[in-house]
Amino acid sequence: MLALVLVASWGTACGPVTPSAARVLRGAIKVTPMTGPFVMTARGTLNQAAELQGSRPGASDQASFTETLGVTTSGAVVYEMELDRIDGSREWVREIHEEDAKTLYLLEDSVIIRLVNHPELGGLERLQRRIPARLLGEVAASPDSALRVIFDSDTARIGWTSPEGTPLTLVVGPDSFLHRVEYSQDLPAFGPTSVTWRFDDYRSTEAGTMPHRYSAHIGALPFLEMNVLDVSVDPSRMEGLTATPEGFEGPIEVDGSEGPAARAEMEEIGPGLYRVRNLRNGFHPLIVEFDEFVAVVDAPTGYPLMLEIPPGDVAPGPRPDWLSRIMRDMVVEHLSKPIQHVVLTHFHNDHAGGAPALAGSGVTVYTSPGDSTGVRRMLETSGSEGAVVQAVTQGERITDGTRTLDVIQIGPNPHTHEMLVAYLHEPETLFVSDLVPGATAADLMGEDLTPTQAFFRSWLGRTPFGSARLFTMHGTEPVDLEALTGG
Repeated sequence: MLALVLVASWGTACGPVTPSAARVLRGAIKVTPMTGPFVMTARGTLNQAAELQGSRPGASDQASFTETLGVTTSGAVVYEMELDRIDGSREWVREIHEEDAKTLYLLEDSVIIRLVNHPELGGLERLQRRIPARLLGEVAASPDSALRVIFDSDTARIGWTSPEGTPLTLVVGPDSFLHRVEYSQDLPAFGPTSVTWRFDDYRSTEAGTMPHRYSAHIGALPFLEMNVLDVSVDPSRMEGLTATPEGFEGPIEVDGSEGPAARAEMEEIGPGLYRVRNLRNGFHPLIVEFDEFVAVVDAPTGYPLMLEIPPGDVAPGPRPDWLSRIMRDMVVEHLSKPIQHVVLTHFHNDHAGGAPALAGSGVTVYTSPGDSTGVRRMLETSGSEGAVVQAVTQGERITDGTRTLDVIQIGPNPHTHEMLVAYLHEPETLFVSDLVPGATAADLMGEDLTPTQAFFRSWLGRTPFGSARLFTMHGTEPVDLEALTGG
């Protein structure tokens, strides 16, 4: 039936001939014409439990989300997002993607960062694929031999492999509109996971015919639910997005030609106490050396950019746990001792997704009770064998009789449903991962605290850790807690 409908819609007078993939694509392009430059703005919700590829598996943490996507006359892609996170923080970022560079405007911090020679480049194409007409045009430019088509009930399913090597399926309906894009993504915390984008409510705009509702699912979790507010070809809209705001610093140029393996270093921050720096921008896992073994706090990975088709990554590599593999090799080389304890502060993929690289036979992996099922599944899926997953209900102690590291469960907090922190007795050190990301003493002593900062201040006041140095995953300098508590 679909073949008849589609053939008729393309004006073929040859009877019920099954159309080729190229013919299906031509029909889809015909009903979604596009002009040149445009700007589209949409608003809806983003599910942070899906975005972080961890948190509470099956949970729904919906946050208010606004995004703007545009293509300039020069062919650059501009993307801006505003996310009001459930922990009370706000993420407001603008990106300009060009062939040879990516410029980031951190609008909350008035900072500009320009990435060159960086493996993260590629968003120019991946973001444009979220516009059906752009994706259809790219696929249609492929030779017929690179396309496959299967007719299923009332839809045509076109198979195409993206230049990044990801097989995609484009689902075209009997109305010739592109309604779904499907692919599988290997996620650090979940393993191979289905991703589905849906496009509906096509309308004519001054930029062409575009869907006015779109959504995305990651596995069974809803990720995005969006409604288009406006589509414009007004040049002033694009000029406003590409102009540098007043008062901004930079751009700070970051050359990514040197990979993490060459860039990463172990920084000693106390006797037998280290942070790994430059493994990934803004990530500083904690390494604690004992007489015969080593404990590691958090197992970093990259971060799949799920708003792209298919996702890029802030630190792309050969496998999801590759950054933790680099860290593991550094620890063994520098300290000549095995990693026997791995503390996963919380089950967000960028903090826990590297655990398979560290969780060998005889290794104890500490996690919160609510995260333990997800951690066990992640290790089983990755083929890691022999590790013991220890759910920390209140606290656990790692000691060799000389040095002591306490692993403490702090329970529900604004950042995640459960979280572990690590306290080293000597030298007194408290590591809270990204509970208060990048916080300084001035941030924590102010009156205008974020919900996570207020939670941390309240929790700290009930603990004996007031004279410790505070380290965070994303901060660069320690915070003297005595100045904070008056201890």
